[in-house]
Amino acid sequence: MKCRQLAIISIFFSFYFVGFGQGMTIYSGTSSMKSDLLSLTAKNKSHTGYLVGADGRLGDDSFYFMIGLQYHQLNFFPTQKFSLKVNNPSIDIIKGRGGLAFRIWEVSKEIQVRIRLMGSVDYFLKIPLAVSDDNPSNLEFNEGVGGAVGGFEFDIYFLTLNLEYQRGFFNSVKNTEGSSMHYFTTSLGINF
Repeated sequence: MKCRQLAIISIFFSFYFVGFGQGMTIYSGTSSMKSDLLSLTAKNKSHTGYLVGADGRLGDDSFYFMIGLQYHQLNFFPTQKFSLKVNNPSIDIIKGRGGLAFRIWEVSKEIQVRIRLMGSVDYFLKIPLAVSDDNPSNLEFNEGVGGAVGGFEFDIYFLTLNLEYQRGFFNSVKNTEGSSMHYFTTSLGINF
């Protein structure tokens, strides 16, 4: 637990030094996760919930590097309908991300579109244990996974709209091939 808290504090301090020097975005939005493993995510269903996060920027408006931290809370049981309300049991995830963004279209200095490319390291803060009533599939999850993130960023004055897709590279369930998690997120934030 102390190692996790130290990592979170370290990341927030890096936001302070990098983010406030060049720019920072604080945002919240929706998150939807699917897995290729049918015993975790049934066909045509997804694990839905919300996210909050912050990204620090280093560079100019046309190209910049970024580091970020996100917190996701998702429903453990998949549904067909999207819901921001998260019920117990839930999946709570901290995502440390790093990458770059570059401008592909500029209407004016206040209205720009960028492509974002990042890597993500995801750590499960809370997920049902394999031998509990909350986890009828008895799946035993790894502590963390990783993936690649791609998406679009729309800046309109001080607001930022992000549409992102994360493709998981590692299996989320121990000793189970094809159990990587994939995310689609939409977020709206404020640039500083």
